[in-house]
Amino acid sequence: MITVSADPQTQRRVAASIDAELRREARVALTAGVQEGRRWIIERVHQRYNLPRGYIAALFSVSPAKATADGLEARIVARRRNVQLRRFGARQAWMRGKNGGRKRGGVSVEVVRGQRRTIHSAFLAPQRAGKIDGAGGLAVFRRENFSRGGARYPIEALYGVSPVAVFANSLDDVGEISIETTRARLTLRLNGGAP
Repeated sequence: MITVSADPQTQRRVAASIDAELRREARVALTAGVQEGRRWIIERVHQRYNLPRGYIAALFSVSPAKATADGLEARIVARRRNVQLRRFGARQAWMRGKNGGRKRGGVSVEVVRGQRRTIHSAFLAPQRAGKIDGAGGLAVFRRENFSRGGARYPIEALYGVSPVAVFANSLDDVGEISIETTRARLTLRLNGGAP
């Protein structure tokens, strides 16, 4: 029988290094799990709504795992931002005029993929410089008191659905995907596999 012993100071040092390594691996695995949850929500929003992946990805970021009093914590941070209707493929709609010509007939937008709708009381106009979300570009507006012969002002900019709302409605799914990915990655790392 072979017995290996070490003094208490060496035992504490070895235990601390193992503990630090486990905490680091858990942090890496948790961050990877939350990043996978972010990828899933970006794909889900992109499949449902007519927005580019890059625009959606800019709305969601990952806060890397860090130690808290209760353990480790990582977050998906979602920026609340109203998405202007022009981002949803806004196009000028036309209709037949009185003399057989054509006149503006509103703006058509495709908020939900495959479902283009026309807003007859809307129009495209240049956006005032300095606005967030596309300074100087075109935006979709509507007169607040839309009626035949009504006043030109006031007008309001129109907005579509916020991707953050989809995220809020999918928290359970995102959490489940993040947990499963974290668990799989941590198991793989602790068994000596590559990340």
